Amino acid sequence: MSNHQAINIVLSDIGLPKLGGWDACVTMREIKPDVHIILASGFIEPAVRNEMVAAGIAAIVEKPYVPDVILHSIREVMDKSGRVS
Repeated sequence: MSNHQAINIVLSDIGLPKLGGWDACVTMREIKPDVHIILASGFIEPAVRNEMVAAGIAAIVEKPYVPDVILHSIREVMDKSGRVS
């Protein structure tokens, strides 16, 4: 946890073993409220998607992963957050 302040963007799958992706996001936000989180999933119910976006998820990318889409999502989040490096 000593380097958590250096983390600005997290790309995580929603389907993680043990601690689910959404629970992991909640925990990350408790540790660092301004972390930008991009979630990946095969399918998220529209109501759940809306809830996640309302809770501050920066972006959601769908499986199967397309590298250009992931890179574009990361770039958008960096640009919106003012982190252009």
